[in-house]
Amino acid sequence: MHRHLIVRITAIGDVIMTIPAVERLKRERGGEIWWICGSISAPILRRFPFIDRVIEVNERKLLTGNPIERLSQLLGVWRALAGRSFDTCNLLQYDDRYRILNLPVFSRRTLILKKGNRLTQTIPGRNVCDEYARLMLGLDGPLPTRIKPILMPGLPEKESGKRLRIGLVPGGARNTVRDSPQRRWPLPHYRALAERFLAAGMEVTLLGASSDRWALPEFEALPVHDKLGACSVVESIELISQLDLLVTHDTGLLHMAGLTPTPVVALFGPTSPREFLPNTPNIEFIWGGELLACRPCYDGRDLPDCRENICLTDVLPEVVFDKSMAALERFRAKDSSERYNTGLLPILDH
Repeated sequence: MHRHLIVRITAIGDVIMTIPAVERLKRERGGEIWWICGSISAPILRRFPFIDRVIEVNERKLLTGNPIERLSQLLGVWRALAGRSFDTCNLLQYDDRYRILNLPVFSRRTLILKKGNRLTQTIPGRNVCDEYARLMLGLDGPLPTRIKPILMPGLPEKESGKRLRIGLVPGGARNTVRDSPQRRWPLPHYRALAERFLAAGMEVTLLGASSDRWALPEFEALPVHDKLGACSVVESIELISQLDLLVTHDTGLLHMAGLTPTPVVALFGPTSPREFLPNTPNIEFIWGGELLACRPCYDGRDLPDCRENICLTDVLPEVVFDKSMAALERFRAKDSSERYNTGLLPILDH
């Protein structure tokens, strides 16, 4: 039996950006898709029928646990793979620590991401989702079309409401491996934006993980709905699908929103929207720091120790509010399914 193994564990945004590329791999090459992933993203992957088997590991124990915990996670993966052969093995992590996971795997073709070769690395300036497809398909020529977006199956029907519902993501930009505060829009800006939405008669909901509750005091005395840490990853995606608009910086919830038809205004600074914006037509972006010589400063692995964070600090709340109102006006008149049938918006023309 033909099989393809995917190893993409962290972070959740990177996992989600890989999903459409894997769907294209299966559509063009056939066979079963086996995916080694982290426990956080596993519930999302299990919703997609073209992913045949999900091998789940606890990424915290695997990377930062004691020796017994690390060995336990490793042996669990090896047992699941024992005696299996694969047409392709795709290790989509630059971190060398993950290479041990596929040690017992026999495959006809193995892709291991590493810098220095265009056939083993994503090319800076190109969209990461498209690059994953190029690498997994073994192409070094044209990829004629962008990778098409994929909605998560089983999203609930959107409920109608009298007031427009706006979601804000004040935290995030953190995973098991690292914290990236440089990617976060300033909390006072989020509060000022929330005040504008509330003054316009809209509902405002804060979304994020329980680890983002440090941001809650900034919104004290504002009548916002607190959903920080209240939802699982799947529940968060379902909640986003019920919103009229989501405003977020470059973090996992941006990519989770890309699995829904909900309009999004995404805020970028140190990372490039050309590389990391989901290939979906419902997402607008603002890229701060246009005149900065240092933008973008993300090298594919790390961010510099930038204290000022000018590229995002200079994106003012009133600018984001105006962009949000324009997006609401544009997308509210269109049916979500129609948006996905009209083709992709050119992300470089914003």
